[in-house]
Amino acid sequence: MLSFLAMAVGISVMQPVHAKEIVATTEWQVLADGDTIPAGLHVRIDLSTGEKLVKIPTDDSRDDSIKAAIYGD
Repeated sequence: MLSFLAMAVGISVMQPVHAKEIVATTEWQVLADGDTIPAGLHVRIDLSTGEKLVKIPTDDSRDDSIKAAIYGD
């Protein structure tokens, strides 16, 4: 009944989120909405799809081709 009423007045009813704690590994893992991660993980976001990936940082994951932009004088 609540869902019908919410639809009738245009209110979105939120469904329960089944979040989980991500167990950190050195392999990329997809992060779902609501999932939690421990501090210090490497996080990558695909800006074209919005997909979020996480992993434990390693020396070989460093990308020296990325340069920082410097703004100022």
